Amino acid sequence: MEEYKWNKSGFAFMTQNLIGTKARSGYRAGVIDLDSATNLHSNGVSDEMLGSYVSQALHESQAWSLEKTLSFVNDPTPHATWAEELRVFGGYKFRKDIFRRMKQVEFYSKNGQIIFIPTSKDRGAFNGRGKEFHAIVPENSSKADIGAALRLAFERSR
Repeated sequence: MEEYKWNKSGFAFMTQNLIGTKARSGYRAGVIDLDSATNLHSNGVSDEMLGSYVSQALHESQAWSLEKTLSFVNDPTPHATWAEELRVFGGYKFRKDIFRRMKQVEFYSKNGQIIFIPTSKDRGAFNGRGKEFHAIVPENSSKADIGAALRLAFERSR
């Protein structure tokens, strides 16, 4: 049986008050790696800094055993801690206010490219948009170009 090749991945999120990235790790399909660094900044952050955030998230992404993935998914504590961190940083009064208008972009590294997939929020669930909405840059692009591609993906998100 052929071993599954892990594609490093992460996701970026943007609200009215903040922008940030987080690594995705797991077994086959990635889950938000709440043990990875959360890079948070105001929306006025430079493209170069955004590109650095994306690179760090990809670097921290890792393959996990099925057991670790399941234990991570079934423990609500890390997610609640992360949501509280976002609430405090963004100056939100309630946790639900963070996620109400949040835009998300998933990204992954494959075949020497970083692919940004904008999402749309439909009835409370985030869904990927079609390939025509993807933003793709070579992995060896400058940090500013990577950050600009992420901003483009946010613009295409709804």
